[in-house]
Amino acid sequence: MSPDSKPRGAARISADWAAVLVAAVLVALAAFGVLPTIPFLVK
Repeated sequence: MSPDSKPRGAARISADWAAVLVAAVLVALAAFGVLPTIPFLVK
């Protein structure tokens, strides 16, 4: 087992978790009506 395969600790988050956090923030902002609407998509 190489030294590079060890986990880097709890302080660093993976790209997967970073994407989940970004998506959660966007969903929360959309739910509270903070994000602007796109007029041609709203019917």
